[in-house]
Amino acid sequence: MSDRGRGRGSSRGGGRGGGDNRGRGSSRGGGDGRGSSRGGGDGRGGGRGRGDNRGGGRGGGRGGGTYDVPIRGPSSGRGRGDFSPASRGGHGGRGGGRGGYGRVDARRIYTPGAIPEYDASVLEKETEIEKTVFNAENARGPAPMLPLRPGFNTQGNEVLLFANYMDLAVKQGAQFFRYSIDIGPGPDKKAPSIKKCKRLVQLLLEEHLAAERRHIATDSRSNIISITRLKDISDDTDGKSFRVRWKAQDEEKYENNPDTFTVTVKFTGMVAVSDLIDYLTSSNASDFFASKSEVLQALNIVVGEYPKSQSDIASIGANKHFSLNPGSDDRFSLGDGLEVIRGYFVSVRAATARLLVNVQVKNIAVYESGSLAGLIGNSRLTGNLHNLEKFLKTLRVVVTHLKKDKKSIRREKTIWGLAHPRDGKDPNRPGFRFGDGPDKVKFYQDGSKEDKINPGYITVSEWFKKKYKINVSEDFPVINVGSRDRPSYVPVEVCEVIAGQPAKMKLSPYQTSQMIRFAVRSPGENADSIVNEGAPLLGFSPTNGVLNTFGLSPTRKLITVPGRTLAAPTVTYKQGKEEKHLRPAKASWNLVDFKFYETRRHAVKWTWVVLDSFSTSKAFAGGHEALIKRINDEWVKNVSAAGISLLNAAEGVTVSLDRNDRNLQHKVDAAFASLAKQGLDFILVILPSRDTLLYNTVKYLCDVKHGLLHACVTANKFAKPSAQYDANVALKVNLKLGGTNHRVGGTQLGIISEGKTMLVGIDVTHPSPGSAKSAPSIAAIVASVGTNLSQFPAQLRVQTEKQEKVDALDVLLKSRLKIWKDIHEEYPDNIIIYRDGVSEGQYEMVVNEELPQLKKACNDLYPKSKQPRISIIVVGKRHHTRFYVTRDEDASQSKNPPNGTVVDRGVTEARAFDFFLQSHAALQGTARPAHYIVVHDEIFRNTPVPHPFKNAAEVLIDLSHRLCYTFGRATKAVSICPPAYYADLVCERARCYLSDLFDPSGDEGSTSDAASEAGERQQRQQRMVTVHDKIKNSMFYI
Repeated sequence: MSDRGRGRGSSRGGGRGGGDNRGRGSSRGGGDGRGSSRGGGDGRGGGRGRGDNRGGGRGGGRGGGTYDVPIRGPSSGRGRGDFSPASRGGHGGRGGGRGGYGRVDARRIYTPGAIPEYDASVLEKETEIEKTVFNAENARGPAPMLPLRPGFNTQGNEVLLFANYMDLAVKQGAQFFRYSIDIGPGPDKKAPSIKKCKRLVQLLLEEHLAAERRHIATDSRSNIISITRLKDISDDTDGKSFRVRWKAQDEEKYENNPDTFTVTVKFTGMVAVSDLIDYLTSSNASDFFASKSEVLQALNIVVGEYPKSQSDIASIGANKHFSLNPGSDDRFSLGDGLEVIRGYFVSVRAATARLLVNVQVKNIAVYESGSLAGLIGNSRLTGNLHNLEKFLKTLRVVVTHLKKDKKSIRREKTIWGLAHPRDGKDPNRPGFRFGDGPDKVKFYQDGSKEDKINPGYITVSEWFKKKYKINVSEDFPVINVGSRDRPSYVPVEVCEVIAGQPAKMKLSPYQTSQMIRFAVRSPGENADSIVNEGAPLLGFSPTNGVLNTFGLSPTRKLITVPGRTLAAPTVTYKQGKEEKHLRPAKASWNLVDFKFYETRRHAVKWTWVVLDSFSTSKAFAGGHEALIKRINDEWVKNVSAAGISLLNAAEGVTVSLDRNDRNLQHKVDAAFASLAKQGLDFILVILPSRDTLLYNTVKYLCDVKHGLLHACVTANKFAKPSAQYDANVALKVNLKLGGTNHRVGGTQLGIISEGKTMLVGIDVTHPSPGSAKSAPSIAAIVASVGTNLSQFPAQLRVQTEKQEKVDALDVLLKSRLKIWKDIHEEYPDNIIIYRDGVSEGQYEMVVNEELPQLKKACNDLYPKSKQPRISIIVVGKRHHTRFYVTRDEDASQSKNPPNGTVVDRGVTEARAFDFFLQSHAALQGTARPAHYIVVHDEIFRNTPVPHPFKNAAEVLIDLSHRLCYTFGRATKAVSICPPAYYADLVCERARCYLSDLFDPSGDEGSTSDAASEAGERQQRQQRMVTVHDKIKNSMFYI
C-alpha cells in the first residue's frame, strides 16, 4: 500500500464528492438495492439484518430497489485494504468527476398525460384462453416440457400499472428469409476474432450484397435476415461462398494483395412472424408453436439493426446500446480511468395476443476515451505494473502514427499487454524488464533507407523519432498491440482509446458506490428516459428505414397492465412467554419489546476474538479495556434482550496484527485453533476494518478448518453502542445457533404448514472478470428442516467453470433429505425447489438434465410406491421488466408500486405458468420485481385448491409472497423467496473460501493451474469449500 500512498482517508474527496448542489444529494447513496441493501436498520430499535457488516453480496440487492448496475460489486463490498499486502487500499473519495446529473422533481411518478386503460383486446383474449385452454385435457404449455398456467391471479386489490414495454405492430402476413453466415479462417489458419467477424460481414454486404443491403438486417456474426430472397443464393444446403477481401475500417482502398476470407451464406428457412402472432392470439387448447425463439431472434436482429449501424452509438452484446455523445446527465466519472454512461436494453418479447418491445435503462462502466496516456495517468496504476496490464489488456485503441500516401491513417489495434521480456521468439534480442519504457525496450527491424535507419536492434524511442519524427515520453511503459509470439510495440502517445468500451474488471468499493450513486433514480425518471431518450436512440421512429422495410412499427408509449396487491402475512415473535403477532404495514417491522420466537435452550458458551491493529485502537478511545467493556456490557445486554441466553464470556483472545506481517494468517489460525479445543458454541470476532483478505481468512478458518460458529463485526461500527446494531448481529447469532427469529405461522403457508413439504434452494456462482483461469463454478443447495422455515442447512460442490447445470445434484439432494429424515423420521412427501440463476434459454436444461438427477435421488431413498412430488420454480432477478404506478395514491413512499404487487397479465404469455412479484418495499431507486416461472409441477396442480383461492396459480403466488416474510436475517420482506436467497448467500461464502481464485491479486488472474491435473485440482478445491463436520448442518453462512 505504501507504494501507492492511497490508504483509506477521505482527503481526496473534498467538496467534489457528493453534496446537494450536485442535484442528487448525498443521501441517495446506500439503500435497499444492489449494494448494501442487505444491511440497514430502521432506526426504531429493530434489526434489519446486516450480513457480516460488509456491504452487499453478489451485487444483487435482495431487500429493496434496483439501480440497474451491471456489475457484481467489489468482492461483496468487503474490503478496504488495511491488511492485504497486495491491496491497493481504499479510495477516500475523488469526488464526482464530470458533475451534472442534477434532477428536477425526482420524486414524482411517471405522468405522460392521459392514462391508457389496459388493452381491451388483450383482456378479451386472456379471458377466452382462460376459459378454453387452462383446464382442457389436451392443452399444451409454452414449451414441450413446461407446464400450462392453471389460471390468472384474482387475489388482492386491483392496481393499474405502466410497464416498460411498447407495442410492436407487425405488417399483416409478415415473413422474412433467414440465412446463416459462416466465416472461415484467415491466411494464418486461425478463426477471426469477433471484432474482425463484424467487419468481414460489413465487407460482405458492401462488396457482394450491395444491391440487397437495404433489405437486410444482420447480427454481424452468424445471421442475415432479409425481407426478400437473396439473389444467387440457392435454397439448397450448400449455400454460396464468397471471397471477402480485408480492408480496415478507415481505409478507403484495398491493399494490393489483401488478406481474403471465405464467407459462406446459406438459406436456413423462412421466418413466419405472422404464424407467431396467430399462436399468441389462439384459444385452441392443443396449439403449440415450436419456432417461437427463432422468430423472436429474427425480430431482435431487425430491431437492433438501426442502433448497431450508427457510428455514434456503442452496442454492447446483442441488445444494449449507448450513445457515445451522452449529455452531462447521462455520464459520470467513477475515478481511476473509468466512467459510467447511461444507455438502453431492448428486446422483442412475445405476450398474449401481441408482440412487445421491452426497453430498460442500463448503466455501464466504461473506460474513459481519449489519449491512452491520460487513461493510464487517471488509473493511478503506474506503481503496480501487473495490475496496469490487467487494466489495459484487450482494450481497443486507435494508433495515429501510421501514414499511407503521405496521409495519416488511423488503425484500430487491441492491447495485448505491456512489453514483456518473454515476447517474441528472438533469443538474441537485448534484454529489458517487464513494463520498461520506450528508451529500454528494443526490437529488431530491417532498416529503412528512406529514413536512414540501419538494420538491427533499436529502441522504441529511437524508432519513432527516426521513422515518424515523434518524440516519446520515457514516463510510460511500452504497449504491445500484437501478441505474445508476434509483438508489435508502440508508445502510449500514439494510442487513443476508443469510446464505449465496457470495463471488464471488478470495480473498487469507491467506484461501486459512485456507480450506485449515479444509477439510483426514481421510477418516474427512468420511465421518462425510456420514452423520451431510449426510444429515439433505438430508432423507434416512422423515419426508420429498416423498420419500415420489415413492416415493423413500435410505438413510443408505455403499455399499461393490471396488477394486484397482496396483503402481508402475520409475523410471530415472543413477548415474554406469549406469542406476539404483528402484520407489517409496509413490509418491515422492528423488534422493540419482542424476543426471538425460539432460541437455544441451554445458555450459550461463547467468547470473543479481537484482531487488533491501529484501526481497532483508533475506534475505541478507551483502548482495549473499553472494547472489552463494550462486549461484556452493552453487547451482552442487547443480545440477551432478544432472548439469547449467554454465559459469561470465556477468556477471549487478542491477536496483534501488522499489515506487513507475512505470518498474518498463521497467527489468526493459531488463535482459532486454540479456541476450537474449548467446546465453544459461538465466537464474536472483532475485525479492525472492512478488509477483504482478513475477512476471507476468518471465514475459511472458522467454517472449513476449525468448525467454529462466529459472527464478524468491524471495530469502527461496534465501538458505538447501539441497540439496533447489536440486534442486527443477534439476528445472525440466533440463526447460526439453530434458533428461529420469527415465523409466519398457523396455516398461512398452506401446504408447508402440514409439515410434510421440504423447501429447497439451488444456485450456482461462476468466476467473474479477473478471476484466475482455474477458478471453478460452485453449486450450492439449501433445504428447510421444519415448518418454522428458519433453518436451511447447506452444502457446496465445485464443478466445471461457467457451467450452470448442477453436477451430482442427486448427491446434493440426498444429503438434504437425510437431514430431514433424521429430524422427522421419514422423508418429505413434497419437495418444492426454488432454482436461482437460470436464464430463459436454460429452462429446458433444468427439466431435461437436473430433474432426472432429483428423481434419481428420490428413487435411491424412497420406496418405489411412495415417491415424493416435486415442483421446480425458477426465480429470475436479472430480467429487465419494471412496473410504474399510474396514480400517486397507489405509490409507495419511493414512488414504486406497493409491496405485495403481483403481475401475471399483459407482459406474460397466457400459457406460461409465470408471474412477477414484488414482495418487498423498495426504499429508493426503481423496484425490481422477481420473476417466477414454474418449469415442472407435480404439487400445485395436483393438490385441492383451498379457500379463498380459485386456482393453483393463486396458491403458488400467495405462498411465494408469504415466504418472502420468513427471511431470518431481516425484519422486513425480501425481494426473492428465502430458499433462493439463502442459496445465493452460500455461493457468496464459497467465494470467500476460494478468494485466491475468485479475487486474485497481482497477475494471478491471468494464470492457470496447468501444472495440476484437472481432477486433482477440483478435488483440492472441493476440500476448500467443504464445511467442517461440526457446523455443516448449521446456517454458518448467514
